[in-house]
Amino acid sequence: VNQVQSNLTSSGATAHFTNTNASSGTSNVFFIGKNPITLTNVAVYIDGVWQSKAQFVLFTANTTIQFIDSTIPAGLTIDMDVWHTA
Repeated sequence: VNQVQSNLTSSGATAHFTNTNASSGTSNVFFIGKNPITLTNVAVYIDGVWQSKAQFVLFTANTTIQFIDSTIPAGLTIDMDVWHTA
């Protein structure tokens, strides 16, 4: 736990935020809600299953993630845990 906290602090993250989206089947882009600064500060889950950071791209300019798959099937829950500056 101390190492994780140290890594987050060194990345500039000071607060935690969770955002939940539902997939529509027509998009692979999801709004995060806060700027995580780096990919290290984002954890993504589809229906509770953790997604490797290789499965999506982070766009800090508009605070979104885009999955490498062209679409995500409809009806899935996309959860994003984000550590950001307060």
